[in-house]
Amino acid sequence: MQGYEGSGGTFSPALDPLLSGAASPPSANSDIIVIRTIRAGVPQLRTSKFINPDDDVTVAKTDTQKVVGRTFVISDCQAETVFAATVNDGGTTATLTKSVAPAVPSNQSGNLLASFASGALVTPVDTVIYYIAPSDTAGTALWRIVSSSNNAVPEELIPGVERMELQYGVDTDGDAIVNEYDNADAVTNWSSVVSVRVAILVRSTQANSPETDKKKYTLLNQVVPAFADHYQRSVYTTTITLRNRTT
Repeated sequence: MQGYEGSGGTFSPALDPLLSGAASPPSANSDIIVIRTIRAGVPQLRTSKFINPDDDVTVAKTDTQKVVGRTFVISDCQAETVFAATVNDGGTTATLTKSVAPAVPSNQSGNLLASFASGALVTPVDTVIYYIAPSDTAGTALWRIVSSSNNAVPEELIPGVERMELQYGVDTDGDAIVNEYDNADAVTNWSSVVSVRVAILVRSTQANSPETDKKKYTLLNQVVPAFADHYQRSVYTTTITLRNRTT
């Protein structure tokens, strides 16, 4: 997980070109969250032989299975490594060849840093980005980019989402319990983040309120001034625990 703090028309840290150059670029006063995860429904595969650290990764599959993605995690009972690779599909097997620069993404090392037994689990890892941007219809919306889907082209998810604020639960003493919640620009060690607070401000699709909206809206530690229009708005807040960091 990684976040970008949007405030005053800028982001901290600076945006990756994938986001700053998007056809629908992020709204600068809302936060952005990036999640690297194994997505539900993506097939998990098994290695068909012992894998040395410098080897390509060969997995067993059926003729109809398609290995998608450019980043993967390989794991057995002894070790786990995330790596970038290109896929060569051979029918009942597929070979994952580790990517090297200038390919994007590429690996920091050409070595898996461990050996893996035959039958080790190999699963595609997706980068999923959520952010607020102008809607294709009206106003703003919640958008998503998925690295292995739709050629990583941004897709609009929910129209009417005007703001998103995020804070990250940081474990400062290694006991898997949150000690403090910080904005993205205050997090110095993302591996210590064990949860995330999310607040979104959603408005109606039409200006159908007879009353002028004079309310201020509090999203976590941010106060959004009154809009002085006739849209109806609600704030939704939740806290999500990262299971891989707490169990």
